[in-house]
Amino acid sequence: MKKTKIKYRYAGRVMVPVRPGMRAIVEIEGEPVMTSKVIRVKKQNDRKIVFETENSVYEIFFLNDAAVKAA
Repeated sequence: MKKTKIKYRYAGRVMVPVRPGMRAIVEIEGEPVMTSKVIRVKKQNDRKIVFETENSVYEIFFLNDAAVKAA
């Protein structure tokens, strides 16, 4: 049976580029958060990034210049 992943939606900043095979590091409410290993980036544009990790799906809405770091 396939495990349902928890979905998170935050406003924040991407600290390092989000890449499959690596952990993502995002800033949420001023605190750095390290995810489990990224499986795939589902969507990315100048407003947000959506990516799937081993355990969860994250939708991060960019604050200010955060889109620059995500590219």
